Amino acid sequence: MKIMILDANETILASSRKSGYGVSLVYQEPYEEGDQVVLEVDEPGIYLIQLDETLGTHPIYLEKEASFTIPVSEVKRTCYSRYAFQGSRHLLTLSHVVSLPPAGILHAIHMIIMRRKGYSPPCKCQC
Repeated sequence: MKIMILDANETILASSRKSGYGVSLVYQEPYEEGDQVVLEVDEPGIYLIQLDETLGTHPIYLEKEASFTIPVSEVKRTCYSRYAFQGSRHLLTLSHVVSLPPAGILHAIHMIIMRRKGYSPPCKCQC
C-alpha cells in the first residue's frame, strides 16, 4: 500500500510510510498545478482515504491504482473547503478496511460499487 505525490512530469515528489494500520504521508510543500496523488494497493478492497486534513476520511474501492489531480486553482476548488489543498503542510492517509463499518458507510460503499458498474438509480437497499 502506498501514497505518492507526483508533479506534472510524473516525477515522484514524496512517498508514504507505514503508519498504524495503513500508510501516511506528510507533504511539506505547497501543491503546484499538475501535481497529483497516486494510490497503490496490493489487493482489491475497500480502503479509507484522506487526501487532505480538511476533507476527513472517506471509503473508496480500489483494485490496484488510482490517481487524483490536485485542484490547485480556485476555479477547480469550488466544491471543496477554501482551506483544502492550501498551504505547505498536507496530511494524506490510506488504510485497508478490515472490519465491517457502520451502516452509513456500508451504504456509501454500496453506491460506489453500483456506480462503478454503471448503475446510477437511487439506492433501494436497506443498508
